[in-house]
Amino acid sequence: MAGGAGSLLPAQATAVSPGANSRPNIVYLHSHDSGRYLRPYGPAVPTPNLQRLAGEGILFRQAFSGAPTCSPSRAALLTGQSAHASGMLGLAHRGFSLNDYNQHMIHTLHAAGYRSVLAGIQHVADKPEKIGYKELLRPASMRAADVAPAAEQFLSRTGSGPFFLDVGFFETHREYPQPTAADAALWFCRVPRPAHRTLNLCSFHQKTVAAL
Repeated sequence: MAGGAGSLLPAQATAVSPGANSRPNIVYLHSHDSGRYLRPYGPAVPTPNLQRLAGEGILFRQAFSGAPTCSPSRAALLTGQSAHASGMLGLAHRGFSLNDYNQHMIHTLHAAGYRSVLAGIQHVADKPEKIGYKELLRPASMRAADVAPAAEQFLSRTGSGPFFLDVGFFETHREYPQPTAADAALWFCRVPRPAHRTLNLCSFHQKTVAAL
């Protein structure tokens, strides 16, 4: 499943339409398989930049994934539709796709005068060209070390707005990078523990069966 965060930046002047100066630029940040095991949600995993973003914005503590796998959950975020409605029932690289890529939110933004830019991974289509972004940055890899500088370079050179910048990181999906000496201080992190609600559910089920 994908974890996502958004940021709004002031739009530059544009001749798209009257009032366009007041439209915010949108930076959409997302990563593979991050879940809630990040510092903004409590666990002591040091993510200082995400913590700062959460502190300066809004942190949703009762948000739920639209689907239990990668491409369907991403599609739910970007279309506002469930998997069975959008057609994205499985992974994009396994042959699944949206019924219509005009369902993707960038096409709504295009109609409102936005420019769409993709930096990094997306996994809503087997090829990013299918989605319809106006610009593909094509970093050397989908990992943060390459994607982040590409996105930063775009932000430093962007002219007229408004824009929607999609910044996707491969992390924290496996395969994981080899640890270094600098990572030693992070090895104390606890693994996720099973939810105790499972036992409660079993107890409830037994009582229900006994009552029938």
